[in-house]
Amino acid sequence: MEEFVIKRLNADNRIMFCYAFDITIQEYLKHYGESARVLCLNDEDYIKKLSLYNKCCEERKRGFCVAAITGHKEFFGIDFIVNNNVLIPRPETELLVQYSLKILEEKYSTRRPTFNIIDVCTGSGCIGLSLFYNLLKNSSAKVNLILSDISHNVLEIARYNAECIKKRLVDEKIDISNSNIQILEGDLFENMPSSFKADVIVSNPPYVSENEYKSVAIEVKKEPLIALVADDDGMGVIKRLLKDALCFLKSDGVLLFEFGSSQRDRVSAEMLKCYKNCEILLDLAEFPRIAIAKK
Repeated sequence: MEEFVIKRLNADNRIMFCYAFDITIQEYLKHYGESARVLCLNDEDYIKKLSLYNKCCEERKRGFCVAAITGHKEFFGIDFIVNNNVLIPRPETELLVQYSLKILEEKYSTRRPTFNIIDVCTGSGCIGLSLFYNLLKNSSAKVNLILSDISHNVLEIARYNAECIKKRLVDEKIDISNSNIQILEGDLFENMPSSFKADVIVSNPPYVSENEYKSVAIEVKKEPLIALVADDDGMGVIKRLLKDALCFLKSDGVLLFEFGSSQRDRVSAEMLKCYKNCEILLDLAEFPRIAIAKK
């Protein structure tokens, strides 16, 4: 097998190399210019890891994104497990967490508040679990979180990530004894306990129209169609979300969700049918991205 010398790699290949050889970026830089064998226990280990790296590169050429290949994606400073069954978390979605935290922090001023949160179309669980982690770590709160998704396979990933988050909190000596995470399988609020009323409902629902889907990037088409495309020109799930969320929000509860930049006017019109206070926020690229609807 040809000797692989650790060299300057593009960002994607660098991440895949570190993943295949199970090293940090610091170790990669430390051994720059040396044979990758120095990172291995023996020749057999070297062949195994180099083969994995080459396989990762082939998957990338086929259009899979790096996160789907490595099975890891950082979101809001937390490492989440992902696979081809879930939508890969994107930076703009972190705004849902940021704005939700701000709303909850402004809403409660008690020393140990209780937060009820629902994450609908949860996927990997990254939105709801990021809220769970940050609220417990930074406010000594009690958090009741429900993660809901229509896909059984997706919820297996969410369940694993939930256990990782709880373990991380315990390792950091954060009290989680009074908080809980419930995982429900169903379409939006299907199977949701009617008695549960949320301070905040968050969602990154499917909102791509069938026509728009034809022109999305190839790596996006490798992600699950059900998490991307909605009927009614991309508005079908959003319309149901807006209507059904009313039954599960507290009297002063807030719904926050992501939508497509071309949907601003339609989203605004639908929100005003059901909610008295509505707001559209821009993402970092200054595109309309986050809707906030207050009951």
